Amino acid sequence: MKRTGFFIFLLLMVSTTWAQVNTYSNSRDLKKKKRTIDRPVICPDLYVSTSTGYNNLTSIAGFSIDFSIRKYLSAEAGLGYTWFGYKLSAGGKYYYKQRCQRGLAFGAGITHNSGNPAFKTKLETVTGNKEQVTFNIYAQTNAYLMAYYYWSIGKRNNRIYCGAGWSQPFNAKTYEQSSGDAVTESSKTTLNLLMPGGPIVMGGFSIGINN
Repeated sequence: MKRTGFFIFLLLMVSTTWAQVNTYSNSRDLKKKKRTIDRPVICPDLYVSTSTGYNNLTSIAGFSIDFSIRKYLSAEAGLGYTWFGYKLSAGGKYYYKQRCQRGLAFGAGITHNSGNPAFKTKLETVTGNKEQVTFNIYAQTNAYLMAYYYWSIGKRNNRIYCGAGWSQPFNAKTYEQSSGDAVTESSKTTLNLLMPGGPIVMGGFSIGINN
C-alpha cells in the first residue's frame, strides 16, 4: 500500500514538473515570437539628392528632389547651373522592387538648358592660335532615358546611387559663334562634347526625409 502511494506521489510530481517545464517553454517561445515580429518598414516620403557626372541631369553639381507616388513609382525634379545657363530636369522613375526605393530603377523625362548668349572661352582658331571667342549658346530641351541602381548607406534612410543613359536633343542647332576668328573643326568637336545630349554617366547621394 505504501509502495502504491509512493508511485502515485512520484507520478504526480513528474506530471507537475513536466507541466511547469512545458508552460515555461511555451512562455519563452511566445516571448521570442513577440520579439521577432516584423514591424512595418517606414520608407522616406522623399529624398533630397546631389549628383555629378558627364551630361548629368542637374549638370556637374546640382540637386534634385525625388518623392514617392506609389510603391514602385516616384517623380523627380532637379536644378543645376552650367556655363550654358540653368539646367532644369523633370521625370519619373519605376523601381523594379519595392524596397524603399532601392535596387534597380528605370527613369525617363525632360531636361532644359536656359542657354548663354555670351559664352566666352579660348579655343584653337583657323589662324593656328588659341584665341578668346564668343558663342551664343541657344536654349535647349532634351528627352532622356535612364537606368539607376541604389544602395543603402549608414543606418538611416540615406542612399548612394549611380546611373547611365542617353539624352536626345530636340534642337537641331545648339550654338553659333558671335565673335572672334573662326574655330577649327577639332575645337567644334570639343564644344559639341560640352553641349547637352548624348551618353549620360552619373553618381550621387540621397538623404531620406519622412513627414
